[in-house]
Parts: sequence; C-alpha cells; structure tokens
Amino acid sequence: LVGLSWGDPETRQRFRAVLAPWDTEAHQEEMASAQSCCAIAICAALLIAEVDGIVRGWRGKIACDPLREPRTGCYDAIMFLEHLARQRGLFASASGRDPPEVRAGVVLQIEGPEHVLMATGAPDAEGNFTTAEGGQSDPLNPRTGAKNCTAIRRRVRHLGGGPGAWTVDGRRVRYSFDAGALKTCGEGMPWERLGFRL
Repeated sequence: LVGLSWGDPETRQRFRAVLAPWDTEAHQEEMASAQSCCAIAICAALLIAEVDGIVRGWRGKIACDPLREPRTGCYDAIMFLEHLARQRGLFASASGRDPPEVRAGVVLQIEGPEHVLMATGAPDAEGNFTTAEGGQSDPLNPRTGAKNCTAIRRRVRHLGGGPGAWTVDGRRVRYSFDAGALKTCGEGMPWERLGFRL
C-alpha cells in the first residue's frame, strides 16, 4: 500500500480500488478522493492480511463485517477500528503509567486531529519508530484540508510524553492495539474482482 496516492495518476486506480474494493468504480472514486485515508488504509491492510472483521452492534446490525462491505457513504472507519479492538479484547488505553507497546503491526490512534497509524518497527533508544500511514498530504492532489490527505507513506515518528500523557510527535495517544493478534478467516482482498495484485 505504501506509495499509493489518489493524486498520482499512475497509482490512482489501484489506490481507490484497494481502499473500497467492494464498491463500483464511481463510488471508489468518491470514497477515495473525498476524505483522509488514514483509517481506510489500515482497513485495507487488515483485509489483505485476511483479518476477520465481524463485529456486533455496528451500523444498526446485529453483526457485520465492514472490511467486506461497500464503503459508500460510510465515514466511520476510524471508529470501526476502535470497535474491533474493543470487541477482540485488544484495546489498550494509553492513559497509564507505562508507554504504549509499539512494534510492527501495532495500530495507534493519536489526537489533534484524530489520526490512526500502523507501526512497522519498535522505537529506538531515542523513541523514534517507523510507520506506514494513510492520510498523508498528497502533493499531486489540488484539494485542501482533509481532502488533500490521500497518500500512503512511510514515516518516522517519535514516542514521547510520560505517564498518563504519552504522545507521538507531541500528539496525545488515545489507545493502541496489536493488529497482528487479530484472528483471520482465510478470505482477503478480492484481487480477481479488482483485476490486479499489489
């Protein structure tokens, strides 16, 4: 996923298809170009990893799997990730004395404005760690604000703060969860439907 963006004509089709694989091309374009992609990029990564996304009590349904449903009109991916983490017993608040555990596969939500990222390594001695993140500024996208945050990039972040107020690059961490501990179901990204593989 890293390197894809809506603004780059060479990656736009793949970007929008993997972020909304169950939608029509028109709806893929609508969903991929009209919002920050931080949370739906992580949802795409979970789908590629064949994660079972079934949750209870979501979108007014007894049970559903938002990873395997159309995204049209649904701007709730960041809330879904927290709901999934809580239902799997993986939600770890960052308000305690100990810093959040950061290593490859751990997802963190940070405040100001809300953003989710996935760590790709553990912090070094200075607290710096690598990530893969959607919702990054897209220099080839002429839109402004959140609608410009349509690129998936590698970043180096800094874990800091202290007990009860852990931060990433000065932004408070709300919670984390280990995506690598999510159970899988043997069904991943519908590559045949999309007509390509990454």
